[in-house]
Amino acid sequence: MQMSDASTRGRHGRLGQAWDVLSGLLILLACVVAFVPLLPLMPQTGLDSAWAFAVNAAVGQGLVFGRDLVFTFGPYAADYTLQYHPATDTLALWSSLLLAVSMAGGLCVLSARRGRVAALVLAVFLATAWLRDPLFFLLPALFLVLACRVAGAPRPAVPPADPRPTASPRMAVASLVLLILSLALLPLIKGTFAAASGAVLGLVVLLLLLRRRWRPAVAMAVLFAVAMPLFWWLAGQPPLALPGFFLAQGPIISGYTEAMSVEGPFWQVLLAAAAAILILLFNLPVHIRWPAGTASFGTAAPASRDWLGEAALWLGLAALLFLAFKAGLVRHDGHVVITGVSLAILPWLLVLGRTGRGPWLGLAVGLLCWAALVWPEPGTTPSRYLATTYRDAVRGGLARLGSRDPFGQQFDATLAQIRRENPLPPLQGTIDSYSTGQSVLLAHGLRWSPRPVLQSYSAYLPELAEANRRHLEGSGAPDNLLFAIEPVDDRLPSLEDGLSWPDLLVNYEAVALSHERALLRRRPAAERPPPMLGDLLGAGRYAMGQPIALPGGQTALWARVSVKPTLLGRLVAMLYKPPQLRVRVALINGKQEEYRFVPGMAEAGFLISPVVGDTTQFLSLTLPGAGLYEGRIPVSFAILGSSGSRWLWQNAVDVGFRAVRLPQSETVRALIFPPPLREEPAERPLLTGHGKCFLDTLDGHDFPRSGPMRLDGRRRLAGWGFLELPAAVDPEAMRLVLTEPDGVAHVFPVRTSLRPDVGVYFGQQQLNRIGFEALVDVAGMPGRYGVELEMRGAGRVQTCTLYPTAEVPP
Repeated sequence: MQMSDASTRGRHGRLGQAWDVLSGLLILLACVVAFVPLLPLMPQTGLDSAWAFAVNAAVGQGLVFGRDLVFTFGPYAADYTLQYHPATDTLALWSSLLLAVSMAGGLCVLSARRGRVAALVLAVFLATAWLRDPLFFLLPALFLVLACRVAGAPRPAVPPADPRPTASPRMAVASLVLLILSLALLPLIKGTFAAASGAVLGLVVLLLLLRRRWRPAVAMAVLFAVAMPLFWWLAGQPPLALPGFFLAQGPIISGYTEAMSVEGPFWQVLLAAAAAILILLFNLPVHIRWPAGTASFGTAAPASRDWLGEAALWLGLAALLFLAFKAGLVRHDGHVVITGVSLAILPWLLVLGRTGRGPWLGLAVGLLCWAALVWPEPGTTPSRYLATTYRDAVRGGLARLGSRDPFGQQFDATLAQIRRENPLPPLQGTIDSYSTGQSVLLAHGLRWSPRPVLQSYSAYLPELAEANRRHLEGSGAPDNLLFAIEPVDDRLPSLEDGLSWPDLLVNYEAVALSHERALLRRRPAAERPPPMLGDLLGAGRYAMGQPIALPGGQTALWARVSVKPTLLGRLVAMLYKPPQLRVRVALINGKQEEYRFVPGMAEAGFLISPVVGDTTQFLSLTLPGAGLYEGRIPVSFAILGSSGSRWLWQNAVDVGFRAVRLPQSETVRALIFPPPLREEPAERPLLTGHGKCFLDTLDGHDFPRSGPMRLDGRRRLAGWGFLELPAAVDPEAMRLVLTEPDGVAHVFPVRTSLRPDVGVYFGQQQLNRIGFEALVDVAGMPGRYGVELEMRGAGRVQTCTLYPTAEVPP
């Protein structure tokens, strides 16, 4: 009988060892798929892809993060963005592989006694996180759980009698070492991850010190302190610049909540907060008990209550859940995925190798919350994304095994496509891009000289805006600028890098304009006009919501507006986010417009009059006489707050005005008002029907609908139009046509825009890009014309009469 029992235990032991090895390899494979960019993404021209491309290019150019580039992300950003660049591909591969091995090793050690299947399912589940922040929150959580279990457990008096296999102390220590290396790497991927890494490492070191385990406490702190500068140096960054990188994160992090918040469904906020609270309640120390046989720095420990370890674990879990809550619900759009996935995977760690119902109940709550938050999100479902991730990993892995540089040609082809879609003339010297658009200039292989805050929407505090302005005055100022006004979140356009506008208008001159992106060239010092900003015209304190009259007699005005949060508002911003502010502008033509108002940007200073809405209007500021901003002159503005603002924002609005001397330049006239194309009747395209259209405004004003329209000089016509084929569809291209009585046509290009309101009005939800704006200069074209909109789409050409008759005086 004794022999039979021994034989049975031996067979079970061999099967258990085989399962441990197989499951460990599967966990490692799943972690590699989740972390390593085996099939990397290629650059695109969108906002997010542009900064990802730019950060990779900064590593290749040897720019110093925190000095030359002040941004949330660091030199290992490719681990987060998964974007390919020849300069960072190797760096991304080995660093992300370190993260994957650390995750796999920690999961294997944590689930050595029980829960190996749960650990494997968790590793596979990681591939559903299409926003990667939860993966980087899970690494500190894994270190915390493992360290509290291994390093924090009391030293045992007797070894356990449980014969089941358990992780050896050496394996546990090796796993902790790898996880500490990962914690040191995380802040160099994204600076905000320093909060997660620092919090859990500090808790574990404090726990060890309280247990009088000086050696492991000092060893962990020293390893972290040595590894981070080493990783920084391996990325090509000067070692002495590392403190500057973290100091530069201060204003980027502190201003983010106020400037970048986006509102979303409030039920999701309540659900996420309730789920986090329940997870913490279910995992209070009274519910947690380490299993017998837990590996320690000595030997295996008996089942016991470890109050210090449990407290450290609970506090660390609370900190990580809070960071995940903020990361997903401050900018409450697709970022809610961060919160949802984090609520599912963080409590998952607590069920591995533990006893009691509390961790399982916490996991159930997290998974239910994940399903409610993530599954309804537009786009691919988690299951489909999971399949796509594994398929791409196989394709990428095979490609990398079959070639030393499998993605170089694809990268070059991608850049060539960007160049074809965004042509630039030959340029001499350096270049930068405002407000985004870095992908275009980098695709052209131009010498990039970036301002510190590389995209304008992120310069949301006065010190950040001032750093960008100083760059335009320094020796590193670019010789050329690719400029476009591209405000995010419906902000007042002149707020974004508005402090730099005077330097841009004085020091640079427009030489080309295409698709609302202007090419500016730096003027020689001797040709620069005098500074724009003049004397102080007035200052005052007003109440929130009170109309603030602008000083009269000024075509252009500069303003500094200061609105401060209350003490309660600062607390709410720390825990969640404050309510947004809006600015309502009353224009001289009687219309009112509302925009998002960012206090930090307004405090730096911005152009309040005229209200500039796009790149062309910005360039027209330098036209002699009235530019395109007729009707865009405000007479007053007011700062408005949404619900709850009176408790969270001070009622005082401090305002100061200064005169602005706009520089004058004739060179932009031909850029803004290109000469029309003359077409004889025989050259006109064959029409295939008539579409629908309407002329909304002339120079931003409504106009009489009876009698001939008067056109003279430079004019801006705006409206909408769509094809009827017979279904209503968006035009692929539009042109404005002034037709003489004999059929000769004068054709002007138009700029298209989104007009979903028109589709709603006609009950045609598919209509989208049907708005247009045409800039015409009819000086020297006296006569009577018909005004038509020509639209092309689906191989057909249709016209529509915008106005029957327009008169151009001699």
